[in-house]
Amino acid sequence: MMALPDKLVKTSPSPRPEVDYERRRKNEEERRIREESRRKYQKENAARNNKIKRQTVILILFIASALFVTIFRSGMVYLAQNQFVALQSETREIKKSNEALQANLIKASAIGELKEKAEVMNLIENTQGLAITVDLSVNHFGEEEIIEQPTKIWDRLISILN
Repeated sequence: MMALPDKLVKTSPSPRPEVDYERRRKNEEERRIREESRRKYQKENAARNNKIKRQTVILILFIASALFVTIFRSGMVYLAQNQFVALQSETREIKKSNEALQANLIKASAIGELKEKAEVMNLIENTQGLAITVDLSVNHFGEEEIIEQPTKIWDRLISILN
């Protein structure tokens, strides 16, 4: 085995170590400047990305709100249309019922129909002999007479005390 020396002597591969040192210092300075530039760019890029994300979220919320309002209003319009259609059908049914009632009224008001129904019900025909006549130009009722009832003693006493 070979013995190692107690002290290692530092040897530089280049003949002039000061030039090497200067080159290393420049490289370190350039690397530090690049790192600072990279950090600054990443910070600006992150701020820009955050702004874009915030604007995207706001846009999505706005679109969602607009869609909600649109769907809500469409639902209201749909309900109004259903009510309108229901009212139209109800109006048609009422018109049909009205026409049927008018037809029944015309049929019932026909004299022949009335005569047939009267015969079925055994009604008698009205003649002058059966009619009661009243002369409305004559006052059949006499003048009203006010009849005073005799007052009682107790009523007189109460009226005096009052």
